[in-house]
Amino acid sequence: MQHRVMRMTLASVILAGLSLTSAPGIAAQEPPSADLALSMTGPTRIKSTDDFAYTITVTNLGPGPATDLHISGGGGDWFNAVSMRCHDNGSSNTAGCDPNDLPSGSSVTATYTVNVCCLVRHEDRHAWLDARVGDRFGGEINDPNLANNYASFDVFIIGKRVR
Repeated sequence: MQHRVMRMTLASVILAGLSLTSAPGIAAQEPPSADLALSMTGPTRIKSTDDFAYTITVTNLGPGPATDLHISGGGGDWFNAVSMRCHDNGSSNTAGCDPNDLPSGSSVTATYTVNVCCLVRHEDRHAWLDARVGDRFGGEINDPNLANNYASFDVFIIGKRVR
C-alpha cells in the first residue's frame, strides 16, 4: 500500500463545528499499520469425493489493530467450497469469513472445508488450495508486508478406483 502524506496548508481546519489548529507543513498521521501473517494447514493427500477441512490462521504482528478483515479460500476446478467458519464468532459463509477486529499480538482461526469433485473415476491429479486475508470491503489494507497475507500449497488427489 502506498502511504499518502497530506500537508496542512491552512492554519485552521473546521471539522464538524470544531476548530483544529495546526502549524503549516505538519504532516497528518496515518493510523498504525497491522502486519498480518496467514498460514494454512491440512492434508496434502486426499481422496476424490470426500470432504476435507483446512485450518487458516491469521496473526496480527502489529503494531496497530486490524479491522474490517475478510478471510477467503480457493482452489482449482477440482474443489467445491463446503463451508468457511471463523472461530471468533465473526460472520461466515461458504465464500469466506469476516472475523472481529484483531488487536496486535492476537490471532484468529478459520476452518475451510472443501469437497473434491470433477474427476474422472480412477484419475489422480495434482492440485492446489490457497487462502488469503484482505479488506472485507475490497479496499487495500494498511499492511506493510502484503507478501505474507496469502498461502498456497499443493495437494495430491487420489481418484476413486474402479472395481
